[in-house]
Amino acid sequence: MSFGPLHPWRFLAIVAMACTLAQCGIPLLDPEGTAPNLNTQLIEIQVHELTNEQRQQAGLTPVGYDLALADIARAHSQDMNDRDFFDHVNPDGKDPAERGNDRDYSCYRDYGHYYTIGISENLFMSDVFNSLTTYYNIPASYDWMTEKEIAQASVQGWMESPGHRENLLTPTHSVEGIGVSWNPVTHKIYITQNFC
Repeated sequence: MSFGPLHPWRFLAIVAMACTLAQCGIPLLDPEGTAPNLNTQLIEIQVHELTNEQRQQAGLTPVGYDLALADIARAHSQDMNDRDFFDHVNPDGKDPAERGNDRDYSCYRDYGHYYTIGISENLFMSDVFNSLTTYYNIPASYDWMTEKEIAQASVQGWMESPGHRENLLTPTHSVEGIGVSWNPVTHKIYITQNFC
């Protein structure tokens, strides 16, 4: 079917029907400009506190906070952020124990009739918003998460996963380190929890 040549009056009618989002009554927002400036150290502290709450509820001794272990955790979270992966084994093939050994942190535990060696690890990755509202597939507003909500989501997620829960509630763990890295462009947050 042909409508013939596009006469000037027809062109003007098409232009008149087109509108910007604002002209069509859809609010133009700067959703990226509302993004929070997250305090990653506060998230680390809150994850540590929530972890010890879970341990105490299970009748276990709270774990201490190990700065060297936290540095290892931070480095892994930053690496996942930088190289866009999410795994206990990094793209170089190194697992938590090997990454610890690279920093002279072996986590050797001698229990007399047996011993353990290596770091236990929990990982969490999420968007830093609960929901996103779009108009015509264009982001209009975010429901951003607070530091406390992010910490709660990570610990709750670990407690609902059998392997992560086991790490978090291992009676022989005495220290932990938490490392957080977030990407303000992708709105992803990475949390590494290392135990010894």
